[in-house]
Amino acid sequence: MHRLRRPVLRVMLEISDMKDPLDAFDWPRLYERYDALCTKFDPSATQLKALTPRPHSDRDLYYRLIDSVRTSPTGKPTLSIHLYGALLYWKLYSQHTAVGNLRRWLAPEALSTEADNLARLLQDLPGDLRRDEMEVVSLVRQLGIYKLVGTKTETALPVRTTLLHFLFPDVIPIFDKMVLQAVGVRQSGANQRISVLQQYLPFAWKLADLHCAAYPHEHRETPIRLIDMALWVVRDS
Repeated sequence: MHRLRRPVLRVMLEISDMKDPLDAFDWPRLYERYDALCTKFDPSATQLKALTPRPHSDRDLYYRLIDSVRTSPTGKPTLSIHLYGALLYWKLYSQHTAVGNLRRWLAPEALSTEADNLARLLQDLPGDLRRDEMEVVSLVRQLGIYKLVGTKTETALPVRTTLLHFLFPDVIPIFDKMVLQAVGVRQSGANQRISVLQQYLPFAWKLADLHCAAYPHEHRETPIRLIDMALWVVRDS
């Protein structure tokens, strides 16, 4: 069995000018603006058939997935391969080609192998995770040893961080090109570089702490997720 180790990583930081675009953000309209951008969500998608009733929106699916990650008696999070398929759909549904790939990746003949890969990964996870960029980066990098569909390549950082976000929602932000654009990082391929992720992590934590007082009074998301949503909304502003 592989155990997730946390070696010290020497990473050259390549982006030094991340900017906070949320100083004047309209937090009371966060959900309204976020939902308005989720036009490609399809409740009838094949990857959502394990959920009854089917989720009716992006946020509904997010809440259902977060609620489905349970902690076992050993303190490890649990997630079925069918729910993992729904998680991949949540992350990738805006990309037509990626949705097509999902049907092939999680075809019936592949489910047993992928379920085993997912089970091994979950078993080897730490019981908790600190806000430490070196620990998080090490964990993200080492997901590749499990060959789980969607996370196999070294550049699959957006999917790797999405999976880990659902398992550690208080700590790990979702790392993708949209949020990077929002903070001023527009270099091609930045969301595939571990060095950029290492710099983005403490920046996202800082944003979550800085803007927590402005969040809507009632919300189910963690501060980290609310920052993800807000950055996704302002990326083209």
